[in-house]
Amino acid sequence: MEILYDLLLTVKKRPKLYFRKLSLKHLHVFINGCIACMNHLECDKNHEFYPGFQEFIQRKYNVNFPKHWSSIIEFYCFDEEKAFYKFFDLLDEFIEESRRSLEWVIIKYMILPTNHKVTCKYVIILRGITNSKEYP
Repeated sequence: MEILYDLLLTVKKRPKLYFRKLSLKHLHVFINGCIACMNHLECDKNHEFYPGFQEFIQRKYNVNFPKHWSSIIEFYCFDEEKAFYKFFDLLDEFIEESRRSLEWVIIKYMILPTNHKVTCKYVIILRGITNSKEYP
């Protein structure tokens, strides 16, 4: 998703190069097109737009019914251009919150060696990171 984020930062800096009319609807279609292209080029991956962003927007606006994040933002901004810019603020907030809320998960498991002496090992995993370290 770094490629998409970098592209969105470029769009944020000079949105008129990408859109004649600044609208969150147009940006949403643009994002979906980028994701579809990424999925097409990397057939083994199934990209989606920032997992958890939908829930973040629903929590932020206290919305408990099924509405897409773009519709929620547009509803509360009352203006297409304001919603366009608000999206970038919310995305930055979501990414920052996601970084702060990374959790350390400690898994304790037992090993029974051949001499039948039980040993404990701990695996510490930073959620979202595939590499884990093993500590005796």
